[in-house]
Amino acid sequence: MEEFVIRFNELLNEKGKIEDLVKYLNLKSASTIYNWVNGDFMPSLPNLIKIANYFSCNLDYLLGLTDNHETVNNSNLVPFNVRLREIIDKNRSSQYKLLKDDFISRGHLNSWLNLKRLPSTANAIKIANYFHESVDFVVGRV
Repeated sequence: MEEFVIRFNELLNEKGKIEDLVKYLNLKSASTIYNWVNGDFMPSLPNLIKIANYFSCNLDYLLGLTDNHETVNNSNLVPFNVRLREIIDKNRSSQYKLLKDDFISRGHLNSWLNLKRLPSTANAIKIANYFHESVDFVVGRV
């Protein structure tokens, strides 16, 4: 979280205005952005993706996981549930193994695989770390 706050503030100071970001994210007020600036809470995954798009950077950079600022070509977004199944298969893993490793709860895993909801930002990072992938790859941006 601390790394996100640092990067978000840097990007906001360099390349953005809070008022413009409020409009871009279609927020009712700037208070949400101030909460992110102050580190009170993390943006939801959909908002995090929009923020990365706004600043033309990748999620891993925005989250402070890499210093590579490289923009992601996200013209062909892959739905999260499709990408998660792809990652599980690619790693020769299984839903059973993920549950056995106590990686994630059955309810979360089922809701993600059935696209009933997206993971939280923290869980997207956890998935990326578990499978040694970038957050952008996990959420289907690359």
